[in-house]
Amino acid sequence: MPPEVQHFMREPDLIRVTKSNRRSTVHRSVHLDTIAVKQYDDEGNVTGERLIVGLFTSVAYNQMPSDIPLLRQKVTDVIEMSGYSAKSHSGKALMHVLDSYPRDELFQIDVETLTETALGIVHLQERQRVALFLRRDPFERFVHALIYVPRERFNTQLRKLYEELLSRTFNGSIAAHYGHLSDEALARVLFIIKTEPAHIPEYDRAEVESLLQDASRTWGDKIRQVLIEGYGEEKGLQLYRRYTDAFQASYRELFNIQTGAYDIGMIEQALETGQLGVNLYRPIEAEPTELRFKVYNRGGPVELSAIMPMLEDMGVRVMEERPFKVTPAGAEDSVYIHDFGMLTQDEHGIDLAQARDLFHDCFSRVWEGSV
Repeated sequence: MPPEVQHFMREPDLIRVTKSNRRSTVHRSVHLDTIAVKQYDDEGNVTGERLIVGLFTSVAYNQMPSDIPLLRQKVTDVIEMSGYSAKSHSGKALMHVLDSYPRDELFQIDVETLTETALGIVHLQERQRVALFLRRDPFERFVHALIYVPRERFNTQLRKLYEELLSRTFNGSIAAHYGHLSDEALARVLFIIKTEPAHIPEYDRAEVESLLQDASRTWGDKIRQVLIEGYGEEKGLQLYRRYTDAFQASYRELFNIQTGAYDIGMIEQALETGQLGVNLYRPIEAEPTELRFKVYNRGGPVELSAIMPMLEDMGVRVMEERPFKVTPAGAEDSVYIHDFGMLTQDEHGIDLAQARDLFHDCFSRVWEGSV
């Protein structure tokens, strides 16, 4: 027998429930359930196991755990290990977690892991946040990731981000996912990651949870943190309230948080002075011949027919223009950002650090009419 099966034979448990690495070819295309039952001789020695393979029926999923002997014993053991009274508030909360626990997981999980996970879920009610609970299949064919996330933040886009992150972390692929939404504050989703035995990378659960938390943070959450770090708490929170809903979705999709914080500073300057703001920059992944140029104008969009000839006379070819309207809360005027994509006319790269201030000064002087 394989070492993992030999280990099971030495354990006192009579029954082991796991998921097979094969999918069912009838009824529904999901991984098969396997039930291993030990066999004994007349003297009580383990002589082998009988393996039953198939799919649990709907009855197994719809009945309460207390109506299924194997699950009833697990639930009883968890309550005893928790130290909670069944009549206490915490005891009732724990029973609710166990009764609504993903049924496949409840069949497969061991009592110690279930106790730790269930108590962690109960404590989530005190501080609602993104939380991750992991369980590795004893044969290393699957990793089960149970994730809780604030309900208002859970959507298809976030689920796909989670799938990519988990697949990369465990060097596997998503075999299935099961979401659960109710009237509770936290949504729950169970990911089953198919893995290769002996090829699961080393991982730190807290670190993976932190990555999931970061993925679930909204653009507004992240810009709040960056503004506080850059301007201090009082000024940062003031700017956050002004700009949390000021940017269009198209802007948030294109630019990262650091760029957003920089643009907020330029927008504030344009609102205060009424003068045109400019920023010549090069994206990290861009070629030396590629440049981008942002113009910040208070009150309305600038005329492209006025800007384009100026830029071309300064040695660049304009390839595209992306406009964005930003309306800070409480501001009398909006600020329009024009983001130009450009190439050098001579197809030679330039030193951005050397050319940036000269480019800004030249453009501003021509725009103001002083040259």
